[in-house]
Amino acid sequence: MKYRIVALGTLATALLALGSLGSGCGTREARTAQNPPPRLYQMSELAKAMEDMYQANIAFRDALNQGFGVDSIPDFFYTIHTAKPTTGKETDALYHAMADVFIEKMEAVVRQPIEMQPAAFNEMVDACVACHQQKCQGPIPRINKLRVTETGSR
Repeated sequence: MKYRIVALGTLATALLALGSLGSGCGTREARTAQNPPPRLYQMSELAKAMEDMYQANIAFRDALNQGFGVDSIPDFFYTIHTAKPTTGKETDALYHAMADVFIEKMEAVVRQPIEMQPAAFNEMVDACVACHQQKCQGPIPRINKLRVTETGSR
């Protein structure tokens, strides 16, 4: 008897599923035709480069917070001048001047002795925020999270 109840329950579930598939086909096609699915977001070259820089800077911040130093800058940081921005946006003279400041600040981090690197790194973060205040405010809260506590020790 128990077997029949399970089988009947399974049969009922299957019939309900088939019924909803049959009745939903027309409505799904109509909805898609009237409301096409949204296009997937694709990062511009510049957005991708900045995201990659952000991820690298998280690693640098974590190393500095643990008392370790930053000894080199990844090559992709230098694409900040050449990467294509989001469609409809442009990189103007102000952007390039601020990108130069960013690169200078990042190079200053590497040149500093380890004990001075946290302060230099935070100056680099300040340069990022200053540019984003002028050009693209959205990432500022995220950028501010890159700050080093300056109390790192080995």
